[in-house]
Amino acid sequence: MLSGAKPLYWCAVKAIRLEVPQPPGLSRNWATARRGILRIRPDRATCGDWTIPFDQITGAVVWTGPSPLGRTRVLMLSTAEASWQFSLNPWANPLPHLPFAVEERPLDRRLSWISYAVWGLVAVILLAVLLDL
Repeated sequence: MLSGAKPLYWCAVKAIRLEVPQPPGLSRNWATARRGILRIRPDRATCGDWTIPFDQITGAVVWTGPSPLGRTRVLMLSTAEASWQFSLNPWANPLPHLPFAVEERPLDRRLSWISYAVWGLVAVILLAVLLDL
């Protein structure tokens, strides 16, 4: 079942494992999220030591929404035992390589005032560096 086939697609991700499927949100889980490579193979997805056989998938959802650096997408793959969420880079698109339908949903991610303040400070610092102030 788990062949050593070459990946059909791979991309860098941040990922978390959940016991119960839930929409992605602001959580301390993301602070300690696994950084790794999501590999899509003919019969499974892998990320580090996580292996998700496609014949065990009970649901697949991709959430799309705004982020400070553009659009963000989070892919969730669920089995009877657990769910995995993969935060995808804007240019990454593993969806065409998955052998099952993926439901698309909007991601309702609102930034806190602290996030806006931090991103504003980063923008001011970058502008100052660029203008050599």
